[in-house]
Amino acid sequence: MTLEDKKNLIERIKSWAIIITIFSLAMWNRTSIILFFTFVSFLAIKEYFSIITIRKTDMAIVVMSYVFLIAQYYIVYIDWYNLFVIFIPIYIFVGMSILLTLTQNTEDFLKTFGLLYLGTMISIYSISHLAYLLNIELVLPSKYILISLIFLTQLNDVYQYICGKSFGKRGITKISPNKTLEGFLGGVFLTTVTTILVAKCILSLPLNIIILMALGILISVLGFLGDVFMSAIKRDLNIKDTSQLIPGHGGILDRIDSLIFVSPVFFHIIRYFFQAA
Repeated sequence: MTLEDKKNLIERIKSWAIIITIFSLAMWNRTSIILFFTFVSFLAIKEYFSIITIRKTDMAIVVMSYVFLIAQYYIVYIDWYNLFVIFIPIYIFVGMSILLTLTQNTEDFLKTFGLLYLGTMISIYSISHLAYLLNIELVLPSKYILISLIFLTQLNDVYQYICGKSFGKRGITKISPNKTLEGFLGGVFLTTVTTILVAKCILSLPLNIIILMALGILISVLGFLGDVFMSAIKRDLNIKDTSQLIPGHGGILDRIDSLIFVSPVFFHIIRYFFQAA
C-alpha cells in the first residue's frame, strides 16, 4: 500500500468506529431502529438531490419525496406489508408523473423524471427493506438478522478493499478502475466464510452449509454490483464522492451503495423462504 492508501485506511477505520457506535445505539429497540433508517434515508435523498440538477419547476416533487419518505417508514412501523411493497414504486411514480406534467415544462422531461424516480428508489425504497426486516417472524429475533446482514455487507466492502489493495492486479470493470478481480474474489470468499461462521457460531441458525454459502455469495456479489452501480452514477455526474460527510468514505450514498441491491433481494428471500410458520 502507498502512504496515501494507508492514510485513507486510517481515516476509514476512525469513521467506522463512529459509525459502529451510532449504529449500536440505534439498535436499542424497534422504534429506534426504524427512526435510524428513516434518518439514513433522509440523509441519502438529501445528498442525492444535492448532486443532480433539479429544475426550479420541480421543487414540489422534491417536497413530495420527503413526504413519501416519512410515509414509507410509517408504513414500516405499522407493519402494512401490502402497501409497503407498492407505495414507492407505484404511488410515487403516479405522483411524480402528475406533478411533472402539471409543470408544463417539457425540457429534459424524461431525464428529470428518471433522475428523481431513481433517487427515491435508491434512497428510500431499497433502504426501507432493512427496517421492514424487523416485522418478519424468524427462528430468532429479526434484529439479529438485520445486524448480521449489515455487518456482512459492510465487511464485504472492507474485504474487497483490503484484498484489492494487497493483491489486486487485474481490473474487473471499466466503471470503477480501482476494483480488481482479486479484490472481488477475495471479498466473495471471505464474506462467504464469515457468513457461515456468523450463522453457525453466533446465531446458531438451523441452516445447512450450502444455503449459507449461497447467501454469503449473494450478499457479496450484490454488494459489489451496488457499489459499481453507484460508481456509474457518479462517473456520469463527473464526481468522485457524493459528499464529504464521512471522512475516508465520502457521502452517505457512498457508504450505503452496497446495500442498494442487497436489502430488497435479501429481504424477500428471507420473507418467502425462511419466515417462521
